[in-house]
Amino acid sequence: MASRPRPELLAWRRYLAALIDDALNLGQRADGTLENLWRPWTNQKFADKAHGTEATVRGWRNRDDPVTPTNIIPLLRTFFGDGSRHAEARETMKIAWRDARGFIQDEPQPPPSRSIKPDTFSEFAEIVDLAVSQPVPDNNGNLIVGYTLNIHPDAECEHGGQAIEIGVTAPYVIIESTHWRPTQDSVFRNKTHPHVKRDATPGGVLLSGPLDAQGRIDGAPLGEEPKVTLEPLGEDGPITFSVRVKRDGFKVTPREAQEVTETQKAVLDAIFGAAIEQDKKKRLILARDTVRPGVRKPLA
Repeated sequence: MASRPRPELLAWRRYLAALIDDALNLGQRADGTLENLWRPWTNQKFADKAHGTEATVRGWRNRDDPVTPTNIIPLLRTFFGDGSRHAEARETMKIAWRDARGFIQDEPQPPPSRSIKPDTFSEFAEIVDLAVSQPVPDNNGNLIVGYTLNIHPDAECEHGGQAIEIGVTAPYVIIESTHWRPTQDSVFRNKTHPHVKRDATPGGVLLSGPLDAQGRIDGAPLGEEPKVTLEPLGEDGPITFSVRVKRDGFKVTPREAQEVTETQKAVLDAIFGAAIEQDKKKRLILARDTVRPGVRKPLA
């Protein structure tokens, strides 16, 4: 069966690129690594496993102008292996590749509906303002990363025709990177802070304030710490900041601020039942921002 180039295949090529990009960002792998230890693939490391180059991987995952792999088998083996655990996802990617290459007998159908990006929590409520600045190297080989973090209840929400407020009481702020980690004197490791509770989250903290009259986080929890210093663990690579909340870390109230359990349950059922990304601990990801350091040059 020969490949038949057709303009309408672009939708399928973009769909396949979205599948590949999602798997790379998830760190999907079939090498026996436990799922809670998965980390996003770098283009080069995935290329080494899937018999490609850093440039070809960038093309495979380019959602706007994708380059369809000539051979999908190395990707399927690296992502999913041959077992049954991820058989459905493997088959989905394989079929998408066949259609993206034009290996079809009948007229092509539109690809399944798939957002370029997954639904975000901000579509429900605007609670978190998170922005991370481009890292700046210091003279010791570390990185200084500035960030903005503001958390406020959203009082302009509606669910089932009822005006509600949504706030959070116990959000986690987590820094993830296989290449960098906060230094010992960072609030994300050992430094004490009035709005931080310590737990066993690597590179992360559980926020406890500032609180409003209803016990919701309201303000800039780490306002006194607008920067974090990261020390190298290896070669340069991406750094991701995220804000995550467990189900019991939300507070939902009618607009008049009288908490109603059934209202909270209904709203949280709707939120957690949507296509909003969760981590492996079932924490909803409210906001995320990733930066990629450039070449390390000491400050003058």
